[in-house]
Amino acid sequence: FPSHDRLTLEEQSSRQLSLTPFNADQVAELIQRMLREVRYQPDFISYFYGATSANAFFIREMMRYLMEEKLIYRDQACWIIPDSYTEWQLPRSIGDTIQLRLRRLSAAAAALTEIIAVVGKRIELPLLEHLSGFDTDTLFPLLEELIERQFLLREGDVFFFPHDRVRETLYNSLADTRKRPVHQQIGLC
Repeated sequence: FPSHDRLTLEEQSSRQLSLTPFNADQVAELIQRMLREVRYQPDFISYFYGATSANAFFIREMMRYLMEEKLIYRDQACWIIPDSYTEWQLPRSIGDTIQLRLRRLSAAAAALTEIIAVVGKRIELPLLEHLSGFDTDTLFPLLEELIERQFLLREGDVFFFPHDRVRETLYNSLADTRKRPVHQQIGLC
């Protein structure tokens, strides 16, 4: 590790936790908390447990994916996980799940996530306005789309990804020809 005096403030104030995978009961509880009212076959939990490696973040992203793809649906006030779940072609990794969810964004919102991913974990509104070239009337609906779809969080005028894995997946999927102009613009600020 680098010496304490060379760590950023963010690194100094954070600590790394080693997490273990959920057990089947915890997977069921997380799904219940996400969806509130939900109906599924008893063996769905063991299937989903295996499909997500019982990773809490993967479970959350996969549930969002299932909702967006309308593989699970609401019947009045209850979410239904149909009996056909074993026939689903599910993404095999967290990264694949994030990439599939990103494809459902508008083109402008997806481009905005790329800019933010290149900048880093957080971006302040004035820098985002500058880098995107969007005026406020164009930018805010895109930010609302990203927040609603749970790709971004907001604290005042600062926007950030809900998990480092979302940013990493985005950043690693970008060609250098897409990253370079953003890096150059940042360098000129």
